[in-house]
Amino acid sequence: MLYKSIFNINIHHAFFLDDGTSKFLDMTDDEKDVQLLKYNLSEFMMVTPMPASKSTLRNHRMLWRKNPHGIRVLVSVIDVTIDGDDEHQPIIPFADDLALVFEVRASDPFFNNYSNLEDINSHRLYHFTNKKLSTEGGGFANIFTGDGIVDEDYLLSEQGSRLLIHSLAVTGQLNNTVIGTDAITSIPDTDLGTTEAQKILNAYIEREKKNGLLGFVTLHVKGDSDNDLLLYNDDDPNDIKQYLPEDAPSFTLHMVNRSTFWRYIQEKENLSFTTEEEKPLTKNGFVEIVKEDLDPEPSTDLNYPNPDAHLIKLEDDNNYYSEIFI
Repeated sequence: MLYKSIFNINIHHAFFLDDGTSKFLDMTDDEKDVQLLKYNLSEFMMVTPMPASKSTLRNHRMLWRKNPHGIRVLVSVIDVTIDGDDEHQPIIPFADDLALVFEVRASDPFFNNYSNLEDINSHRLYHFTNKKLSTEGGGFANIFTGDGIVDEDYLLSEQGSRLLIHSLAVTGQLNNTVIGTDAITSIPDTDLGTTEAQKILNAYIEREKKNGLLGFVTLHVKGDSDNDLLLYNDDDPNDIKQYLPEDAPSFTLHMVNRSTFWRYIQEKENLSFTTEEEKPLTKNGFVEIVKEDLDPEPSTDLNYPNPDAHLIKLEDDNNYYSEIFI
């Protein structure tokens, strides 16, 4: 049985891929390859198909496979000839309204410390999709054409987040063992704007975000603006043929690392020195700090190590601070 890729999703995070102040996105291809050798998404994140999508994968002879960068989905195909060309056609045809949904969830308890995410504390979810929800404006990014930087372009409104969760619940995409799912499925479409419905949906989103939920990838067989997963030959309206493109769509989402002010604390002398500018948090590499970078400026140069991502504080000035004891 022959399987071919239908799409690939990579998720890169600058905290793991930047080298000090050298940004992964600015590196040469060779330098990127070196950084990716030691990268493993499973260290901090899970991307998994939702329950109804697992059934869809199984029923359409599709496979999903994890790799160090993300996931790949393959489909069983047969060789056919279309307009004189050899093509790969899914063994089981896809309905035009078929969609696959994958949950994106952080598994590292310190993920929020080193990730620069928009509205992390609100009732909003990220949605990486090729078909925009009706609640979202024209600036909402299509995964086929967006720049892949995980920012507000992929962030649903609160209304859109509630609509997405409700839609996933009523279509069997949410895990029905999770607290609150039954209450969500009982909400009629016409009542989504009521205070009680919003309360139920917001509570679910807030609870799941505390458990690492970031959002969802939803890929429709037929997306907006012909951003489709398959190609179609409709010369015969009564026999429309669908087949895989020669190169499967490959999507790369880039997560941005957080920058913080670095505060060096000398407990014995009861002194502290803070960088005048924010510095990036990275797992690899080293950001050099000299006394001229600090306020107040120390009288002598000291050893200024880089902070880890474990101790970060959001203070009254709405800035994040990393504390390092020296």
